[in-house]
Amino acid sequence: MKTLQRTVLLLSATSLMLLGASCTSDEGTSENLRIKASSTNTFSQSKTAARTVNNAEVTISEFKLNISEIELEFDDSYYETTNDNFIDSDDEIELRGPFELDLLTGTTNITSLELPKASYEEIEFEFDKNTDASSDMFNKTVVIKGTINAIPFIFWHDFEEEIEVDFENAVTDIVVSESLTDVTINFDLNAMLSQVDLSLAIDGNEDGTIEISPEDLDGNKDLADQLKEKLKAVAELLDD
Repeated sequence: MKTLQRTVLLLSATSLMLLGASCTSDEGTSENLRIKASSTNTFSQSKTAARTVNNAEVTISEFKLNISEIELEFDDSYYETTNDNFIDSDDEIELRGPFELDLLTGTTNITSLELPKASYEEIEFEFDKNTDASSDMFNKTVVIKGTINAIPFIFWHDFEEEIEVDFENAVTDIVVSESLTDVTINFDLNAMLSQVDLSLAIDGNEDGTIEISPEDLDGNKDLADQLKEKLKAVAELLDD
């Protein structure tokens, strides 16, 4: 009978950088998993061109997220083939950040590393506030900037929550072998913003900027909570 014990491999952001450096040698690299992040968006960064979203003309100039950790859970088949008496269904690889992601332009590499050759069911990651006092995201989890009907706006939130992301076909696993596997966490910004009526956003304190945040300085807290929930819902895995 197997002895059930939770086993977690912890890798910090610092150790990931050291791991990446140590994996490169005269024989090449032994990294076999690269985790990336991207966004689906058709918004222009130029304020001279806008996209109509629910009766509002919207431009986006910034889209940043902060993630504190990423976890990969072994598929059940891994436990059936391993002889490790200390592995159970709670075993996982945990990558500790923080990871500050700039998602508006192209794909961002989060990390590359060498993992046990196995199938992984899904990726879990934790949204969390940025703790770097030198960052413009300090104390924020997400920041989106742009214009709404030609008025500058900023949406930010400081929520903390862990979510699971999977492929569109939920039975598809992340398969890590000897060759490099690319997996992308994608956030559909188009879908997120199209499901919230930004035409309702107001500059309540008349300072020239529409702020959509939990602090509710402009009276847009309900919109901030809606955007937060939509952000969590539009995350998905893409298999490159």
